[in-house]
Amino acid sequence: MAELIENICVVVEGLSDYRYLGKLSRYFREKNIPLAFKAEQAYGSTVGKIKQAAKKLNKKYKRGKIHVFLDYDKFKREESNIEEYSSCGIKNIFFFEYNYEDFLVSHLSDEENNNWKKICLKTGHYDRPMTSDILEEQIKNIFPGYKKGTVPDKLDPITDIHIENLKSHKTNAREKNIEHAADFICDLIY
Repeated sequence: MAELIENICVVVEGLSDYRYLGKLSRYFREKNIPLAFKAEQAYGSTVGKIKQAAKKLNKKYKRGKIHVFLDYDKFKREESNIEEYSSCGIKNIFFFEYNYEDFLVSHLSDEENNNWKKICLKTGHYDRPMTSDILEEQIKNIFPGYKKGTVPDKLDPITDIHIENLKSHKTNAREKNIEHAADFICDLIY
Protein backbone atom coordinates (compact mmCIF):
# COMPACT_ATOMS: atom_id res chain seq x y z
CA MET A 1 0.00 0.00 0.00
CA ALA A 2 1.32 3.43 -0.92
CA GLU A 3 2.27 5.70 1.95
CA LEU A 4 0.12 8.78 2.37
CA ILE A 5 1.85 12.03 1.49
CA GLU A 6 1.45 14.95 3.84
CA ASN A 7 0.89 18.20 1.97
CA ILE A 8 2.54 21.24 3.52
CA CYS A 9 0.75 24.40 2.43
CA VAL A 10 3.01 27.43 2.08
CA VAL A 11 2.44 30.97 0.87
CA VAL A 12 5.56 32.41 -0.79
CA GLU A 13 6.33 35.88 -2.11
CA GLY A 14 7.23 34.98 -5.66
CA LEU A 15 8.16 32.61 -8.44
CA SER A 16 11.70 31.79 -7.23
CA ASP A 17 10.47 30.53 -3.86
CA TYR A 18 7.62 28.67 -5.55
CA ARG A 19 9.97 26.86 -7.90
CA TYR A 20 12.40 26.04 -5.08
CA LEU A 21 9.61 24.31 -3.13
CA GLY A 22 8.79 22.32 -6.27
CA LYS A 23 12.42 21.15 -6.46
CA LEU A 24 12.37 20.30 -2.76
CA SER A 25 9.16 18.29 -3.22
CA ARG A 26 10.93 16.36 -6.00
CA TYR A 27 13.81 15.66 -3.59
CA PHE A 28 11.27 14.34 -1.05
CA ARG A 29 9.73 12.01 -3.68
CA GLU A 30 13.13 10.67 -4.73
CA LYS A 31 14.07 10.00 -1.09
CA ASN A 32 10.68 8.47 -0.28
CA ILE A 33 9.98 11.19 2.26
CA PRO A 34 6.17 11.34 2.43
CA LEU A 35 5.95 15.13 2.22
CA ALA A 36 5.09 17.56 -0.56
CA PHE A 37 4.84 21.32 -0.64
CA LYS A 38 1.71 22.91 -2.02
CA ALA A 39 2.65 26.52 -2.59
CA GLU A 40 0.78 29.63 -3.61
CA GLN A 41 2.54 32.75 -4.85
CA ALA A 42 1.47 36.00 -3.21
CA TYR A 43 3.22 38.14 -5.87
CA GLY A 44 4.62 40.33 -3.11
CA SER A 45 4.80 40.53 0.66
CA THR A 46 2.06 42.93 1.68
CA VAL A 47 -0.43 41.73 4.28
CA GLY A 48 -3.26 41.86 1.73
CA LYS A 49 -1.39 39.78 -0.85
CA ILE A 50 -0.33 37.20 1.75
CA LYS A 51 -3.89 36.88 3.08
CA GLN A 52 -5.29 36.52 -0.44
CA ALA A 53 -2.80 33.75 -1.32
CA ALA A 54 -3.51 31.96 1.98
CA LYS A 55 -7.22 32.06 1.22
CA LYS A 56 -6.59 30.47 -2.19
CA LEU A 57 -4.49 27.71 -0.63
CA ASN A 58 -7.09 27.04 2.02
CA LYS A 59 -9.78 26.77 -0.64
CA LYS A 60 -7.70 24.34 -2.74
CA TYR A 61 -6.46 22.06 0.02
CA LYS A 62 -8.97 22.57 2.85
CA ARG A 63 -6.17 22.72 5.39
CA GLY A 64 -6.29 24.66 8.60
CA LYS A 65 -2.56 25.31 8.83
CA ILE A 66 -0.96 27.59 6.27
CA HIS A 67 2.73 28.48 6.53
CA VAL A 68 4.16 31.71 5.15
CA PHE A 69 7.75 32.15 3.91
CA LEU A 70 8.90 35.77 3.69
CA ASP A 71 12.18 37.54 3.08
CA TYR A 72 13.36 39.24 6.27
CA ASP A 73 15.10 42.14 4.50
CA LYS A 74 12.12 44.51 4.55
CA PHE A 75 11.61 43.91 8.25
CA LYS A 76 15.30 44.43 9.01
CA ARG A 77 15.23 47.71 7.07
CA GLU A 78 12.04 48.56 9.01
CA GLU A 79 9.95 48.88 5.86
CA SER A 80 7.49 46.33 7.25
CA ASN A 81 6.33 45.32 10.70
CA ILE A 82 5.89 41.67 11.78
CA GLU A 83 3.10 42.61 14.21
CA GLU A 84 1.10 43.95 11.27
CA TYR A 85 0.89 40.39 9.91
CA SER A 86 0.13 38.76 13.26
CA SER A 87 -2.63 41.23 14.09
CA CYS A 88 -4.37 40.31 10.81
CA GLY A 89 -4.43 36.63 11.69
CA ILE A 90 -1.40 35.60 9.62
CA LYS A 91 0.43 32.98 11.67
CA ASN A 92 3.16 30.42 11.06
CA ILE A 93 5.52 32.97 9.48
CA PHE A 94 9.02 31.76 8.64
CA PHE A 95 11.73 33.97 7.22
CA PHE A 96 14.54 33.69 4.72
CA GLU A 97 17.42 35.52 6.36
CA TYR A 98 17.64 38.07 4.76
CA ASN A 99 16.49 37.13 1.30
CA TYR A 100 15.61 33.98 -0.58
CA GLU A 101 19.01 34.19 -2.29
CA ASP A 102 20.82 34.16 1.09
CA PHE A 103 18.84 31.01 1.89
CA LEU A 104 19.93 29.41 -1.40
CA VAL A 105 23.60 30.06 -0.61
CA SER A 106 23.19 28.14 2.66
CA HIS A 107 22.77 24.98 0.54
CA LEU A 108 26.34 25.34 -0.76
CA SER A 109 29.80 24.47 0.56
CA ASP A 110 31.55 26.28 3.40
CA GLU A 111 33.85 27.94 0.88
CA GLU A 112 30.96 29.32 -1.18
CA ASN A 113 29.19 30.47 2.01
CA ASN A 114 32.37 32.24 3.11
CA ASN A 115 32.66 33.94 -0.29
CA TRP A 116 29.06 35.15 0.08
CA LYS A 117 29.75 36.37 3.64
CA LYS A 118 32.67 38.45 2.33
CA ILE A 119 30.37 40.07 -0.24
CA CYS A 120 27.73 40.68 2.44
CA LEU A 121 30.25 42.27 4.81
CA LYS A 122 31.63 44.47 2.01
CA THR A 123 28.14 45.70 1.06
CA GLY A 124 26.88 46.07 4.66
CA HIS A 125 24.17 43.49 3.92
CA TYR A 126 23.95 42.24 7.52
CA ASP A 127 23.25 45.70 8.92
CA ARG A 128 21.07 46.98 6.09
CA PRO A 129 20.14 44.20 3.65
CA MET A 130 20.81 44.84 -0.01
CA THR A 131 17.86 45.89 -2.13
CA SER A 132 16.82 43.37 -4.76
CA ASP A 133 18.58 45.10 -7.67
CA ILE A 134 21.93 45.18 -5.84
CA LEU A 135 21.44 41.67 -4.48
CA GLU A 136 20.65 40.27 -7.91
CA GLU A 137 23.97 41.57 -9.23
CA GLN A 138 26.01 40.42 -6.22
CA ILE A 139 24.52 36.92 -6.09
CA LYS A 140 25.85 36.28 -9.59
CA ASN A 141 29.28 35.98 -7.95
CA ILE A 142 27.95 32.80 -6.35
CA PHE A 143 25.34 31.72 -8.91
CA PRO A 144 26.61 32.88 -12.33
CA GLY A 145 23.74 33.77 -14.65
CA TYR A 146 21.19 33.84 -11.82
CA LYS A 147 17.85 35.45 -12.63
CA LYS A 148 14.91 36.12 -10.34
CA GLY A 149 12.19 33.54 -10.78
CA THR A 150 14.62 30.63 -11.13
CA VAL A 151 16.38 28.03 -9.05
CA PRO A 152 20.12 28.25 -9.79
CA ASP A 153 21.68 25.43 -11.80
CA LYS A 154 23.90 24.57 -8.81
CA LEU A 155 20.74 23.55 -6.93
CA ASP A 156 18.98 21.66 -9.69
CA PRO A 157 18.46 19.00 -8.64
CA ILE A 158 18.59 19.41 -4.88
CA THR A 159 20.84 16.68 -3.45
CA ASP A 160 21.69 15.15 -0.07
CA ILE A 161 24.81 17.36 0.02
CA HIS A 162 22.68 20.50 -0.41
CA ILE A 163 20.39 19.42 2.44
CA GLU A 164 23.36 18.58 4.69
CA ASN A 165 24.86 22.01 3.94
CA LEU A 166 21.54 23.69 4.71
CA LYS A 167 21.37 21.84 8.02
CA SER A 168 24.97 22.78 8.82
CA HIS A 169 24.66 26.45 7.87
CA LYS A 170 21.26 27.12 9.41
CA THR A 171 22.91 27.36 12.83
CA ASN A 172 24.79 30.46 11.65
CA ALA A 173 21.64 32.58 11.70
CA ARG A 174 22.30 36.16 12.74
CA GLU A 175 18.70 37.05 13.54
CA LYS A 176 17.74 35.10 16.66
CA ASN A 177 14.29 36.60 17.23
CA ILE A 178 12.56 35.17 14.16
CA GLU A 179 11.43 31.76 12.93
CA HIS A 180 13.66 30.62 10.07
CA ALA A 181 12.47 28.83 6.94
CA ALA A 182 15.72 26.79 6.99
CA ASP A 183 14.87 25.46 10.46
CA PHE A 184 11.33 24.61 9.35
CA ILE A 185 12.57 22.68 6.31
CA CYS A 186 15.35 20.86 8.20
CA ASP A 187 12.94 19.90 10.98
CA LEU A 188 10.68 18.27 8.38
CA ILE A 189 13.53 16.14 7.05
CA TYR A 190 15.34 15.21 10.28
